Amino acid sequence: MKAIIGVLAFLNLLAVPAFALEPVPGSITYGAGPTTGLSKAPVGSPVHHLLMHDGNEYSEIYLVQSDGSLKLVNRTRLGNH
Repeated sequence: MKAIIGVLAFLNLLAVPAFALEPVPGSITYGAGPTTGLSKAPVGSPVHHLLMHDGNEYSEIYLVQSDGSLKLVNRTRLGNH
């Protein structure tokens, strides 16, 4: 049983990058180079951002990384206009 759980946990780690969110036009990090980020924000701080894309309104959440860059961790569709 422990072996099955271990294998499933390992496969889950492999699958995570396949579902990584990509920035879309209007995202903070869309088309940005590696220098985009915050220099004084604490590591792990959330950054909230609202945007319009393809006629829909979205809320995005980024986390500040140790190098000051932003990592997109969540995008939620709020509605369409």
